[in-house]
Amino acid sequence: MINYGFKLEYNFIILSSPKLSLEQFFISHKKSISIKRACELITASLESIEVLHNHKIIHRDIKPQVLAVDVKGGKKEIIIFLEFGFWKYFKNNNKHIPFKKYKKMIGQNLIYGSINALSGIELSRRDDLESLAYVLIYLINGSLPWENIKIKNKEEKIKEILEMKNQIKTEDLCSGLPDEIKLFASYIKNLKFEEEPDYNYLKNLLKVVINSKDSEKQFYFNSYIKK
Repeated sequence: MINYGFKLEYNFIILSSPKLSLEQFFISHKKSISIKRACELITASLESIEVLHNHKIIHRDIKPQVLAVDVKGGKKEIIIFLEFGFWKYFKNNNKHIPFKKYKKMIGQNLIYGSINALSGIELSRRDDLESLAYVLIYLINGSLPWENIKIKNKEEKIKEILEMKNQIKTEDLCSGLPDEIKLFASYIKNLKFEEEPDYNYLKNLLKVVINSKDSEKQFYFNSYIKK
């Protein structure tokens, strides 16, 4: 970080020249990385999100385009955030923000946005993690089932993607993937609005996959089952 502060009613942060975003990294590898590498990247992302949450901040726009790999002290890979356009404190004076329902979608992140974001529901820690789960599945499978919907009208597109996210079952979204990935996505899906996520549990699930004998394999399941 070069500098940060407050000017003209805006908070600002100036970062050094960023590395490739996860999206650029993924494309540079022809969307072909091992499940081990995907889980390593998501573990590092989860650690960065946990730090953010420990400072009572939610990002609200987690996606491959805003996450980038950096190396701390020449040793450990960390994930840095390239953008903070939608960040928000989820606690004020140690009191959690209240649950609210808005009329429109929160943010612009249709593909990786949580069900709550597309529904216009106040976001909390669980929504950052739901977006991260979608990023994980994207890095493993190479795509998400609602990624290529051809609808020009934005409101209709939001409605269609929201319906798909609501209807698809976790076992179908994670079809063919290790059970730990299914548990990862299912745990996040069942978090309550004010609930503090068990980050260690989620990291341990990813660790099991990373250390498995099949972790170097590449998974491609681009046709999703709809029941």
